[in-house]
Amino acid sequence: MDIKWHIIDERFDLVMKKPELLLNPVREEYDGFKVKKCPGINDMWSNTFVIRSPFDFTISYDKELQRVLIDEEKTSINVVEFSNIISNDIRLYTKFPVVQILLQQVYSSNKQCKMSLIPPIFHLHDNDAWKHIRFSSGVIDIHNWHRSVNWGFEWLDTSKKITFKKGDPLCYVIFNSTKLNDTFNIKPAEFSGEIKKSYVRCVGGRHILPTNTIELINYNKK
Repeated sequence: MDIKWHIIDERFDLVMKKPELLLNPVREEYDGFKVKKCPGINDMWSNTFVIRSPFDFTISYDKELQRVLIDEEKTSINVVEFSNIISNDIRLYTKFPVVQILLQQVYSSNKQCKMSLIPPIFHLHDNDAWKHIRFSSGVIDIHNWHRSVNWGFEWLDTSKKITFKKGDPLCYVIFNSTKLNDTFNIKPAEFSGEIKKSYVRCVGGRHILPTNTIELINYNKK
């Protein structure tokens, strides 16, 4: 099945990179280990893609001001632009501050398909930042509901800075359709026409009625 990958803001066309299939890198890591041939392992990773950070960034948290601070010296993206795509709305906090970074991308399919966002479990040991944050996982019906993908997390220990380098895994996306043996190909596509209209309708409705998302999704299916 083909999965279309759309960049919302064309200024990010050269910045954002298409997610990479994880199957071959995992097989290389498991080389010489019998689990490499396990059908369960192969089925999982053949549907899993990694979204990597498109830039360097370091952020800290000011408890008194209750807001995220950007370390300009250790952040490669223009700070003004970064401020426009990162948010920590205090109304959305759990027991911890919640931070979201808009990744400027939308996924769509012309058949029934769900996309799961999970932490980069195969790479968690590569970055100490994962000891201090909890990724906000979720599932999106990319056939019937079109919204931007955000990288969101709860900041469990705000005394620690969060640093990611360009190329560091941010999260995985896993695709599942109604056919158990489906394989998936991600193909770049323009953000225009019907997909853009659908995005504006879905995201706009979500902002107008923030507590009725399920009702909006079901209505949009019709």
